[in-house]
Amino acid sequence: MPATQTVSCISVSSSGTPTPVEYDLIIVGTGTGNSIPAAFDDWNIALVEKDVFGGTCLNRGCIPSKMFIYAADQAAAMGEAEKLGVYGRFDRVDWPALVQRVFGRIDAIAAGSFARNSPPAIRGSGYVVASLEAALWAFHRSDTFATGCLLAVNLGEDADTTAAVYGQLAGAYYGAAGIPAPWRDRLAHRDLIIDFADRLHDLAQ
Repeated sequence: MPATQTVSCISVSSSGTPTPVEYDLIIVGTGTGNSIPAAFDDWNIALVEKDVFGGTCLNRGCIPSKMFIYAADQAAAMGEAEKLGVYGRFDRVDWPALVQRVFGRIDAIAAGSFARNSPPAIRGSGYVVASLEAALWAFHRSDTFATGCLLAVNLGEDADTTAAVYGQLAGAYYGAAGIPAPWRDRLAHRDLIIDFADRLHDLAQ
C-alpha cells in the first residue's frame, strides 16, 4: 500500500458543532462507479456529495433518460404502425405517471430497496433499473465475488445482464484476485483484456 498523507477537515455534527476530523482519503462525488476496494478497509474515508447519492447517471442521466426515451419511442411508433397494417390512435401523455414510473423506481433503489427485498420482488429481467437493483441485491447478500455472482445468475431471466452489472460492482470491490482462478483462466481473450486494462491503468497515472 502506498504511503498516504492524512487530510484534516472540519466535520459538523447533527448538533451543529464543528469538529476536526482526519481522513486518509476523501472522495468527491458519489457516482455509481465509486466502489471502494477491500484493500482500503482500514482507511478512514469520507464521501463528499452535494446532491443525491449515486450521481448524475443513476438519478438524472443515463437511466432516467433511457426510460423517458423508451416512452417517447412507443408514442412515435404509433405514427409508423399504419405501414404495417396496424391502426391506433395516440391520445395523450400522462406526464405525472411517467415521472413516477421513472423516479419512483430509482428513488426506491437509492433508499436501499435491494437490501430490504428478496425474489420475486427482486428480478433479473434485463430492464435497466431492475438489473441494477438485482446486481446490488446480489452484492449486498454475499461476501465473496463467486457467491454474489451465483446469486445474480440464479435469478434467471436475463441472467447475463444481471451478472455483467454485478461483475462491474463486485470486481471493483474485490479486485481481480477475488475472482476465482478457474473463472479467470477460462476467460475468452483473457490476455487481450489484461493488456488493455494495463494500458488504461498506465494512461491514468
